[in-house]
Amino acid sequence: SCYKFTAAMEEKNRRQERLGELYRKIASEFFHEHISGEGMIVSITSVEVKDGLREMIVRYSVWPDTKEEEVKKALEIQRGAFRDRIGREVQTKFVPEIKFLLDEGEKKRAGIEELLKKAKE
Repeated sequence: SCYKFTAAMEEKNRRQERLGELYRKIASEFFHEHISGEGMIVSITSVEVKDGLREMIVRYSVWPDTKEEEVKKALEIQRGAFRDRIGREVQTKFVPEIKFLLDEGEKKRAGIEELLKKAKE
């Protein structure tokens, strides 16, 4: 019975990973169509599905970082449209609640790379 439990957990994790990848693809397309603008790059760094597929966390990065607030506001405005799109394109029991989080780790990594580049000069 321990094996059955483990197999069920592995299947659940695989399903979450597959859904996460599908959500990431949809998020990338949506960001490209509705969020990214002239003179900025907005990238999805990760999509995490939690709470029995009821919550989705989309982490993103923005370049240049002076556009972060503009992107954050646009995401808040577009949250409902994005959730509607997820509901149309992915057939699941629940359409997850969506949280958008600026990926601070990505920002720090880019800062470290910049410091290393300057150190070599």
